[in-house]
Amino acid sequence: MNISDFNFLKQTVNELSPRQKNDLEKHLLNLESKPLVLKLLEKALSGCPHCQHNDSYKWGTSKGRQRYRCKACSKTYNALTGSQLSGLHKPEKWEQYCQ
Repeated sequence: MNISDFNFLKQTVNELSPRQKNDLEKHLLNLESKPLVLKLLEKALSGCPHCQHNDSYKWGTSKGRQRYRCKACSKTYNALTGSQLSGLHKPEKWEQYCQ
């Protein structure tokens, strides 16, 4: 993107309502996205790591990660719960560590 287009974009953002700016911020943060490792773990998530029950529902997010609540045991979890990555810091460097 050239400088004039970028300046136009910044001017346009300044004209957004506070709610639109908030929505744009959330969208931009999602573009930074989750590490590939986390995406793969979320895809492979097959049920509650506590009781292995397969019926759960979304229960908000924490640190950008989708949380779930089990309908059987009522415990919450995310894709990392019970994995070797649970509790590790700096997820943006996980792929680099794997290599």
